[in-house]
This record gives sequence, C-alpha cells and structure tokens, in this order.
Amino acid sequence: MITVVFEDHGQDFLEWDLEWDNGVRHPFQSVEAAYVVVACRPFQDWVWKGTRVHNTDIKPGDILEITLRSGKTTLKYPVERVKGKKAKEAADGNRN
Repeated sequence: MITVVFEDHGQDFLEWDLEWDNGVRHPFQSVEAAYVVVACRPFQDWVWKGTRVHNTDIKPGDILEITLRSGKTTLKYPVERVKGKKAKEAADGNRN
C-alpha cells in the first residue's frame, strides 16, 4: 500500500491510501489494472473510497487520472509526496 499526500488547496481531503488491483478480464467485463483508494483522510472517505487511480508511477507534482462512478476525469490537486512501498511493485513481487 502507498499513501498519496496532496498539496493543500483547502480541499476536504489531504491523503489517500492506495492498493494495487490487477484488474479483471472475462467475457462479460473488463477492468484495467489500477490503484484503488482504500482510505481517505481527513474527510470524504465515503466519496473517494473505491476510486480507481490510473497513474502507475505516482510522484510529486503528478495530477492523478481517476475513474469515479460517473466516469474518467482528472483530480485537480497535485501530489505533494508519496509514502510507503509501491503497491504495484509489492503485488508483482507476490507472484514469485
């Protein structure tokens, strides 16, 4: 899991915890691999939990490409820093 800390522009959320999801591929549904928001602080956990983040190498200054229930968009708050082990790399390592 990684934690993304956003620049503070007065928004109600400052951190997202993300876990890597390898996606789903079968005849009736296809979901691409992406990070998924599993927690949000300090507020709006109920809004952002389950949001898919399509950036695979997240670093400071990045603008995240996300999919909400209403569709794909970009988050307007830049990443300030990233904490923790890269979840995608950890998931890739678990396959050995």
